[in-house]
Amino acid sequence: MRKVRFLLTLSTLLVISIVIILIICLRHSPDSPATLKVVFNGPFVLVRTKSQPNVITLFSPRDPEGLHKFYSNTLTEGTNQNVHLVLATDGLRSAADLSIDPYFPQDFVADTDVWKRPLDGDPAKDYLVTIKLPLPEKITFTSPLNPVTFENGTQSFQATNFVLEYQVTKSDRIHATSRELNSVSPLSSSALQKLYAALCGNADVRQRNYESCVNVRNLLEQCAGAHTSVLFFGVGIPLETQRAMPQERIDAHAVNFFNLMLQSFPDLTSKRLKLPDKVDPRGSGGSTAMLMETSFRPVAPQPRLRLVTAVIDCKAGNVIVTAKTTQ
Repeated sequence: MRKVRFLLTLSTLLVISIVIILIICLRHSPDSPATLKVVFNGPFVLVRTKSQPNVITLFSPRDPEGLHKFYSNTLTEGTNQNVHLVLATDGLRSAADLSIDPYFPQDFVADTDVWKRPLDGDPAKDYLVTIKLPLPEKITFTSPLNPVTFENGTQSFQATNFVLEYQVTKSDRIHATSRELNSVSPLSSSALQKLYAALCGNADVRQRNYESCVNVRNLLEQCAGAHTSVLFFGVGIPLETQRAMPQERIDAHAVNFFNLMLQSFPDLTSKRLKLPDKVDPRGSGGSTAMLMETSFRPVAPQPRLRLVTAVIDCKAGNVIVTAKTTQ
């Protein structure tokens, strides 16, 4: 009798153990993404406030010239309507503290007293895009860094993208909600690579935007992996619009737009960038002046000027701000 009870107990324990193992294996299925990467390409400000330390907000203002569009999980179809998105915490592991890539340019990580937000109810003064997210485990970026000059003459380097990393607990619960758009769900990294291939696989686009296509390829490769899902958000000038713009206007626009983003932080005037000086093209044999590109080395060789798709490789850079209060 004791032997029978022992065998029954052993069988019960064995069944329980198998069930527990199955639950663990299903929860960590190799087909389920273990990491979510949220990519922001183009001019964004990342803000964290003292009152909500577990939340970050990324925004990009409305362009006064009306050139910018917002791109959500696409590289080609943008909107110029104001968009508000919220990435829920469901399915994501909460981060304990803010972790910024040590190679992110420290000149563009700032503390300030006040974040002056647009007034509610006035779409014309609202940001083009506002995205609220839980605190990520890591904030990083993808090279290249662009050399810039502040208005006081100081030189530095600036990033033009953010990559936010999250650990996933339940991938089917991850989505960003918006009152203007449909719910936005993560893509597989392979799906985003296909969108890129459809754009830069075009011979004409690749020829006109070779360096830009290389840069965005490097950005998306950072998100590659069978266990990685991706949300992609971009702000920039549509390709067909930018092709018709003279280079000097593109360069000046990028500097002016970054300085416009800083208007939300009255105490950060020291971060304003200097407009590029006019220079003679080297080796051209002519006297026609042109502007150097937005990100430039004042004493470096003349950079190659090229048309770029702003959502692919926008020259306006980014900044990370911690604000004490909001107004």
